[in-house]
Amino acid sequence: MKYDAIIFDLFGTLVDNFGGGYLDALRSDGVLAELSGDRDEQFINIWCDDEAYHMRILGVLGTPAEAIRHVCRAMGTAPSDSAVERAVKVRWKYFDGALTPRPDVPG
Repeated sequence: MKYDAIIFDLFGTLVDNFGGGYLDALRSDGVLAELSGDRDEQFINIWCDDEAYHMRILGVLGTPAEAIRHVCRAMGTAPSDSAVERAVKVRWKYFDGALTPRPDVPG
């Protein structure tokens, strides 16, 4: 039988939900201040806004770096390429640890 697509219910089923850990990781690494010009809460509010969230999950913003730049533009900030690159690295580092399958997921 041929399939065109397979859909996985990843978050909350195969792996735990993320929560706000990624943004906390950005904050603790110091990257969020570089991105937001010390307006962390404004960055977080825009990042978590329904419109930005849907643009990210639907792929409208393309890459994680583009999503970060989108939020910064909405704030009127222009972070350096190195700050955006560091934020993407923190993101992948966080996601790598957060994507461990739940113990009750069959192997």
